[in-house]
Amino acid sequence: MRWPLALIKARQVRGLSQSDAGRAMGISQVSYGNRERGVTEIGEEWLAQFLDKIDMKRAEFDAIVQRVPVQSVTPSEDIPLYPNLAAAGQRAFCPEDEGDEWTATVDRGSVTKHPRAFAVKSDGDSMEPRIMSGDTVVCEPIDDEHGIGALTDGKMVVVWGGATETMDFQRDGDRRAKPMIVPTGGMIGLWAWVNNGAELRKANQRYQSIRIPAQHDGTLRIAVVVEMRRANP
Repeated sequence: MRWPLALIKARQVRGLSQSDAGRAMGISQVSYGNRERGVTEIGEEWLAQFLDKIDMKRAEFDAIVQRVPVQSVTPSEDIPLYPNLAAAGQRAFCPEDEGDEWTATVDRGSVTKHPRAFAVKSDGDSMEPRIMSGDTVVCEPIDDEHGIGALTDGKMVVVWGGATETMDFQRDGDRRAKPMIVPTGGMIGLWAWVNNGAELRKANQRYQSIRIPAQHDGTLRIAVVVEMRRANP
């Protein structure tokens, strides 16, 4: 059914986090998130209450529903292959906007069953030797705070957009934070929980860790890397 994905889009249109939406409905973030994931059914009465809370007409929501592609119960054998992280960030989270220029595909393989899994070509040396430039990584998008909460230290992820701060070292060894923005073009790294958030750490020690907010606020997009395929086995 299209409603769970349309619910995500409607919430994002209003600039709300899952926690915001849950509070508006008088339920927990987890309970609300279960509806976006399709775990809990979205009934007509509940939907009407939700649209009233976010001040959205049913016609506007129905228009969002029409732009959400119908997902097959059985995942397709192929998944989209994006040429770089920037393309993946633009298209993987907005399937209704996908155009003909992103028609390249690769075999899904046996690792992922996620209906919106995608693959992307790596570019650069920040994750060497774990990932070499030109390697392909298969990713599963995270759509809610529950998915972020399930991340564990060392999990490889891709992050797009959102305010962050980079961690720097002074000569005396004290650590200090400097404001930074994760580029919309995306960054790949290893997830690590730290106080009041998380860090994106690089396999290549020449690159600094990047501090990121560990919340799904509609501006930060995260996908989990579930498989790596070498360009030169």
